[in-house]
Amino acid sequence: MIKKPIDYSVGFSYNETILGDIMKHFLKALLGFFGSLLAVCLILIICLNSFLNNNLSKREIFRLVNKYSDSILIDIEENNFDNTRAIKGVTDIINSDVVEIECGGKGFASASSYYGFYYYDKDVPVVMFNGKISDSDTTNMLTDNKGYSFQEKNTDNKYYTEKISPCFYYYEWHF
Repeated sequence: MIKKPIDYSVGFSYNETILGDIMKHFLKALLGFFGSLLAVCLILIICLNSFLNNNLSKREIFRLVNKYSDSILIDIEENNFDNTRAIKGVTDIINSDVVEIECGGKGFASASSYYGFYYYDKDVPVVMFNGKISDSDTTNMLTDNKGYSFQEKNTDNKYYTEKISPCFYYYEWHF
């Protein structure tokens, strides 16, 4: 009797097929997991951005100034800003070259925007940040709609200011 050699390649192919199927299922599951994780991260970013967007609109800032300007002027005269701080929408007050009243901002790091208004007793528009009038060359302020805009040299930083009422000016900074 002649013995036929055993063909091991058939068994090997079979094991390779099983291993290939397992890898396909594993990769599909892994891809599904990371796809779901990406979707959850995007939803969290959108939600987080809505929480970080806490600024008043330009219209709301104009209304706030028109409604509370008498009270704000008393606070400025007395150098006591308790009443102004209590106004809904006011996030911070800085009293320096101008009285800057911040009304929030939005964005992350270098893609941020800040909004508010300032009181300047000389009643002229200025470029200011953190209550300090900028040392930048502001002669480059351009008439823009009802206000003035300024672009810092060699940056993408933009500033806009517009008169609300005597000595009160709206501002926005975009970094």
